[in-house]
Amino acid sequence: IRALEVYELSGKTFSELGKQRIPDERFRLIFLFLDREELYQNINLRVDEMIKKGLIEETQQLLKKYPVNSQSMKAIGYRETIDFLNNQYESKDDYIDTLKKNTRHFAKRQIIWSRRYKEAMRIDMAEKGESDILLTLEKLFASCISS
Repeated sequence: IRALEVYELSGKTFSELGKQRIPDERFRLIFLFLDREELYQNINLRVDEMIKKGLIEETQQLLKKYPVNSQSMKAIGYRETIDFLNNQYESKDDYIDTLKKNTRHFAKRQIIWSRRYKEAMRIDMAEKGESDILLTLEKLFASCISS
C-alpha cells in the first residue's frame, strides 16, 4: 500500500526514488564488517546461546501476554520458536537449524542493504583489533563534535 501511495504521489517507484537519494551531511554512516564465515559462525554460536539461556521459555511467557499475530512476535527468533512450540518442526535440531539459517539470511540482507550507502565508512573488523576500532571511532566522533 505504501509503495502504491508513493507511486501515486510522485509518479516514481521506490527503486527509482532510491537511486536519486542524496546523502544527508548531518549524519555519518559507519558499518562494521566481519568476514562472512566468521559472522555466520558468530550467529550460530549466538543462536545456541539464546536457546541455552531460555528463548523457548521466554517466548512461552510472551505468548501469555501478547497475541501471536502481534508485530513483535514476527521477529526472527520468536517466529521460529512459535512454530517450534506449535510442533511445526520435525525436531528441536530442525528448529535450531532453521533459526540459524534465517538469522544468517537476515545478516546477508543487511550487508546487501548497506551497499547502497556509498558514502558510508566501512571498517573491516578482521583487519583491526577492538582497541584500533574504538580509537578510529573516537577520532571520528571527536571530529564531528568539533566541526
